[in-house]
Amino acid sequence: IDPNNGANEILAVDDINDTFINLPVSGDVSTNDLNADGPAGTEVFTLVSGPANGTVVFNADGTYTYTPNLDFVGTDTFEYQICDGGNPIACDTAIVTIEVINVTIGNEPPVANNDTNITLVDVPVNGNVLVNDFDPDGDPIIVTANTNPTNGSVVVNPDGTYTYTPNAGFVGVDTFEYTICDNGTPALCDTAIVTIYIINSNTNITVANDDAYNGEINTVISGNVLDNDNDPEGDNQTVDIAISPISGPSNGTVVLNADGTFDYTPGTDFIGTDQFVYEIFDDGSPVATDRATVYLVIQKTPAPAIAIVKTGIVNDENQDGCANVDETISYTFTVTNEGNVPLSSISVTDPLLEAPNPVVPIILVSGDDNGDGILQETETWTYEADYALTQIDIDAGQVINQATVEGTDPDSTVVTDLSDDDSVFEDDPTVTEVCQNPVIALIKTGIVNDTNGNGCADVDETIDYSFAVHNLGNVTLNNVMITDPLVTVVGGPITLLPGEVNNTAFTAEYVITQVDIDNGSVENQATVTAEDPAGNTVSDLSDNDSVLEDDPTITVLCQNPAIALIKVGIPTDENDNGCPDIGETIVYNFSVKNTGNVMLSNVTITDPIVAVVGGPIVLAPEEEDTTTFTAIYTITQADVDAGFVENQAIVEGTEPDGNVVSDLSDDNSYLEDDPTIIDVCQNVSIALEKTGQFNDENGNFSSDVGETISYEFAITNTGVVTLYDIYITDPLPGIEITGDPIAQLEPGEVDTVTFTATYVITQEDIDNGEVVNQATVFAEDIFGNIVQDDSDDPTDLTNNDNNGDGDPDDPTVVTLPLVLPTTFEIFNGVTPNGDGFNDFFLVEGISNYPVNNMKIFNRWGVLVYETDGYGGSNDSENVFRGISEGRVTVEQNKELPTGTYFYILTFPKENPGQESYNGYLYINR
Repeated sequence: IDPNNGANEILAVDDINDTFINLPVSGDVSTNDLNADGPAGTEVFTLVSGPANGTVVFNADGTYTYTPNLDFVGTDTFEYQICDGGNPIACDTAIVTIEVINVTIGNEPPVANNDTNITLVDVPVNGNVLVNDFDPDGDPIIVTANTNPTNGSVVVNPDGTYTYTPNAGFVGVDTFEYTICDNGTPALCDTAIVTIYIINSNTNITVANDDAYNGEINTVISGNVLDNDNDPEGDNQTVDIAISPISGPSNGTVVLNADGTFDYTPGTDFIGTDQFVYEIFDDGSPVATDRATVYLVIQKTPAPAIAIVKTGIVNDENQDGCANVDETISYTFTVTNEGNVPLSSISVTDPLLEAPNPVVPIILVSGDDNGDGILQETETWTYEADYALTQIDIDAGQVINQATVEGTDPDSTVVTDLSDDDSVFEDDPTVTEVCQNPVIALIKTGIVNDTNGNGCADVDETIDYSFAVHNLGNVTLNNVMITDPLVTVVGGPITLLPGEVNNTAFTAEYVITQVDIDNGSVENQATVTAEDPAGNTVSDLSDNDSVLEDDPTITVLCQNPAIALIKVGIPTDENDNGCPDIGETIVYNFSVKNTGNVMLSNVTITDPIVAVVGGPIVLAPEEEDTTTFTAIYTITQADVDAGFVENQAIVEGTEPDGNVVSDLSDDNSYLEDDPTIIDVCQNVSIALEKTGQFNDENGNFSSDVGETISYEFAITNTGVVTLYDIYITDPLPGIEITGDPIAQLEPGEVDTVTFTATYVITQEDIDNGEVVNQATVFAEDIFGNIVQDDSDDPTDLTNNDNNGDGDPDDPTVVTLPLVLPTTFEIFNGVTPNGDGFNDFFLVEGISNYPVNNMKIFNRWGVLVYETDGYGGSNDSENVFRGISEGRVTVEQNKELPTGTYFYILTFPKENPGQESYNGYLYINR
C-alpha cells in the first residue's frame, strides 16, 4: 500500500485458525485486513481457492466455516480476496492457514501458527511469535531457529520476541520462517511463517494482529491481546473495552481489560473452538483503530492418571487405650481416577500385606457403581485390609509403608501411583502411629531374718529384699536396673518383654541398726529404670504390694518397749532408837533398766509421796541406771498410824514413736511390781489425868452435903499413833460427865476441855473426909483396836501403875478442905516467853512458908526440877521457868518442851493448911 501513488489501495492480511480433528471451525478474515483509504464498509470477500483437506463455507462479509476432512490432522489453507467499493476498485488476496490437531496421550508436538505484522517504510517492527503458538501437552516451548527475510533483517530470540527491520525504502510484503520446539522426550518441533507488511502511508495507523490460545477443558485461559499488536508510529495502544469484545465468545465468557489482559472461561465441560473480536485504538492524531480476532482452542487432552490415598486406624480391640500385639490396623485405600479417561485392570498391592508377612487380601468394598470394572473419571474406589501388629511394630512406635495402584487407559498405557497419606498430589508413605506406652513397675518386699529366734528384730540381724519387676507397657524395655538408696542391689541389667515379670534377677540384704528398731520399721523405696525402644528412660518407684501404687516398702521391726524400776528405802533413824519415827526420813534409791529393745528417752520417775530428784535420762536397750534418781521422805503421823510407809514409784520413758512406756516399782526385782514397804514403830497408848475441885457453894470454907466437886480431865495421846472416838467412863455413883466423844487426838496432843464432871457430896463423903475414885478413857487406833487407861491423879506422887502400861494410875482423891486463914494459891500455867505474864510457875503466898521443897516431873515421871525455899521472899525468887535443872535423863539448862508436868510441894514445918500439895502444871511455848 502506497497512498502516495494516488491509486485506491486495500491490504488483505493472512489469517490463522486452529481446530481439532473432525471438528469444524469458524472465523472472520475481515478483522485484520486494512482499507486505509476507504471507502469503509464497502469491502466484499470472495473465496479464491478452497482447502485441500477439507471444505469451507465462505461468506461475502469475510466470515467462514472450515470443516476438515474425516480424521485429517495437519495444516490446511484456502485463499480469499477482498475488494472495496472505491474508484477504481482495490482488491487484494490473503491466505487462511488452519491447523488441525489431534490430542493424544503422550508427547505431542507444539503448534506454530503463522504470524503477521505491519510497519511503515523504513520503520523496524517488534513482535512475539509465541503469543499465538502453543503446546497441546502444556510443555514449555522456545524458538530454536529462523530464516532470514528477503527484504529486510530480523532478530528472533528464544522467548519468541523479534525485531524486523525492512530494507531502506522497501514497500511490500516480506517473510521469514521460525521453528519452535518443546522440552519433551524426544523434543518435538513445528514451523510457521511470519509475514511483514511494509506500507508507505502518511495516515496514522495502528495494527491489531490475530491471536491464538490453547487451553484445557474447564480451565481459564489468560493472556494479553496487545502482546503481538503493533503501532508503527510508536503510539500507545489501548483496548476499547467500551465496545470489546465486538463479537464472541460463543462458548464461554471473557473479561477483557484496557491494557490487553484477558481471562477467558470456557463453558462447563466445553471442548472445541471459540473466538472473540476486539478493537484497539492508539493515542495518535488522529486516533487510529484496528480489530483482530482471538482464536481459542479448548481441548481435553487424554491424561490418564491414577492416585491412591492410604490411611490407617489402629483398632484398640481390648479397649485398654493403647496398641497391643495382634491388634490390627484397618487400612483404607482410596483410589481415584485423576485423569480424563477411564481406567481398567485396577490393582492395589501392598508389601506389608504380602509374604514374608502374613498374606492379607485387599478387598474392594465400594465405588464401582455400575460393576463394570472400569474406574471412571468420576468414581472413587475404596479398598480395605487389616494388618496385625507385631511387637516390632509397637517397639518402633509406628508402621510406615506405601501401597501401589495400577490401572490401564484405553490406549493400553499402564499408569501407577504410590500411595500418599492424605493427598492425591503427593507420594508420602502412610505413617500409622502406634501408641507406645512404656510402663515399668517394681514391687519390693522385705523379710526379717530372726537369726537368734527370739521372735523380734535385733541389731545386726538382716532384712532380705526381693524385687519383682513388671513390664506393664506395650514395648520392650532394655537395660532394666534397680537402685536403692538403702542397700546395694545385686543383679541386672535385664530385658523385659511386655507383660513379662522378673522376680529373681535382683536381690539385696540390709543390716538392721538400733535406729531402725527405734523407728519400728525400715522404710524406703527402690527405683527401677529402663530404656524404651527410642532410648527414652522410663522409671518407677517401688511399691510394697501393688504395681499400681508407689508406696514405700515398710518392713515392720518388732518393737518391745519395756522399762523396769526397783525402789529401795533406807530409814535414817536419826534418834538411833532402832525404829523409824515421825519426822525422821527414809532415803529412797531407784534402779531403772531399759528391758526392751528400743531407745527410751525422757526417762523420769514420779512418786506419789515424795519428790524424786534426778533425770530425765536416756536409756539404751539393756542399759541400767542406779545413780541418777533419789528421794528423801519424811515420816508423817499417817505413816506412824499405819505402822509402815508403803508406796510405789512410777518410771516413764518415751518410745521413739512418742508413746510412753511405764512400770510400777518393785522392792527388789525388775520382774515384779510389789510396793516398797518400810515398817514404822508403833506405840499405841493414852493417858487420863483426873483432878477434882471442891466447890464451897455456901462459902463457909467447909464441905457440906449437897455441895459439889467439879472434875476436870486431861486426856493425853501418849503414843505415836493417832487415836479416834475417845470417850470417858467413871464408876463413881451419881457423877455426871459432860462432853461428846473426841473425834481424833494426835500423838502428844492433850485435851483438857472436852470432858468435865460434877459430883454432889454426900454425908458419907463428909464422914470419910474425902472422895476417891478413878475414871477410864477409851480410844481406837486407825485399825479399830481399843486402847484404854485408868485415870491418874497428877497430885498424887505415889504413881502406882496398876495396869502396867507405864503410866501412873493413882485414883483421884479430893480432900474435903479445911478452912485456912491465909491466902495460898497454886497457878498451873507457865508461858516462859519473856512477856512478863506467867513466865514462871507461880505459887502465891508461898513466901509465907519459906521452908518448903518443890519437885517437878515430866509425864513419864522423870524429875526435871527440884529446889528448896521455892518462891524466895516475894513468891518470884528461886522459881521454875521451864528450864531443866539437870538429871540423869534430862540435860541441864535444857528448855523443856510444851506439855503437861507434875509437881509435888511439901512443907516440913509450917504449912498453909496441908503438909503436901501435888498437881499438874502446863508449859506452853
